Amino acid sequence: MLKKQYEELWTARFQKILDGEEKSLAFYKQLLEENESLISNTKAKDLLKEILCDEVRHVQIARKLIDIVSKKMVLGT
Repeated sequence: MLKKQYEELWTARFQKILDGEEKSLAFYKQLLEENESLISNTKAKDLLKEILCDEVRHVQIARKLIDIVSKKMVLGT
């Protein structure tokens, strides 16, 4: 496989991961907002907040991976 094809493959793969993580992030944000009164002062709320923080990190990681691939393409290495 040609170098350019590998770069496109990795970019597409990380973009798909990013899309999924962004959807998960939006889902957990909405879940927390819509159920605030139901889950206030519960362990469930704390757990959902932890999951939300994880999703934020996952989005950041996926963006960083895309950035690494794109910089590698620009540098030609």
